[in-house]
Amino acid sequence: MSEAAVLAKLIVTIGVVAALAVSLYGSSGPAFPFQVNFPTFSNPFDASVHISTYSFLPTVGYGPGGNGTGDPAMTVDLTGCSIGWDCIRDLNGSDGASSYATLHNVAVFNTPPAPCNFNDPNSSPDANCRTLPFYLEGSGLKGEKLVDITVDIWCRTRNTTSPVRLQVSGIQQFNSTVQALMIIFTGQQNDVMLCPVGAFGHLSIRLARTGISGDTSAWANPLLMTLWMFDQGNAPWIDVSTVRMQGTYQTTTTGCASSTDFFTNIGCHLGAVGDASLRTLQLLVNIVVYIGQWLLAFITIMANVFVAASWFFNIPGLPTVVQNLLDAFFIGTTTVFILIIVRTLRGGGGA
Repeated sequence: MSEAAVLAKLIVTIGVVAALAVSLYGSSGPAFPFQVNFPTFSNPFDASVHISTYSFLPTVGYGPGGNGTGDPAMTVDLTGCSIGWDCIRDLNGSDGASSYATLHNVAVFNTPPAPCNFNDPNSSPDANCRTLPFYLEGSGLKGEKLVDITVDIWCRTRNTTSPVRLQVSGIQQFNSTVQALMIIFTGQQNDVMLCPVGAFGHLSIRLARTGISGDTSAWANPLLMTLWMFDQGNAPWIDVSTVRMQGTYQTTTTGCASSTDFFTNIGCHLGAVGDASLRTLQLLVNIVVYIGQWLLAFITIMANVFVAASWFFNIPGLPTVVQNLLDAFFIGTTTVFILIIVRTLRGGGGA
């Protein structure tokens, strides 16, 4: 009979004896007092993805122009303020009818409440009256890519009895290389909100991720958001009191970009070498710690084994005569158990 078969029978026999002792004498069985914590390895070279969510408010423009101050040109009416972004910023929460911007939908060549841009060759006067562009404070996060957008708007419909749809038509960012605005987000068909008739209402919408097409990680320039009145006809008005945007960004890791600045290139590459060196050192430390944790886990397991084995020599409630007989049995089986393990490890096992 092979050592493996003998070993299996010994284990089964010990288990049966333990089960009989528990059932006959009401013992609770052997205890395992030490908790075993199996280690996990941490690789510092793993590319972890870091996600952060921020809240942004409308703010003064950073350019390029419109009216010479960096603010985009607006053709909407303003109530309670003189600058569009200031009307919808509201640091202390929505102020309702105290200040708001009004978007109009008018027929071509009719005189709207605000001076639409009739000279813009790219859009009709009607379209100009229906847009509200503004920058978002602190939204230019270099090294972080915009991956999710939620917009909160306090608005109302006027001059009609039915709610009018409002949409975030687009989000752009100024590209410093080509000196032009690039598209970050384009409004999708389902990205519309119904502004209630009468009192201001709070609307919140998570914009479709399929609309995000640009990468914001290359530049620190703030985002330019544009609201657009979706509905046409019947000359409706939409008053926008407050706007908030929550953007979820994903940290991106890139190599050194080519640059004509010698010191920029050298600094980037030296930083990359230093980072790799630190990660290598951390990897070596993690390997040593990982091995040590496995040794500790093994010692803990063996400690539990010895505690459990001691229970067999002092089973609570067992009569003395029966305990003495079992002691002799356990000593014999334990001796055979150890000999078989030693022979197996040394490769001296046989039939």
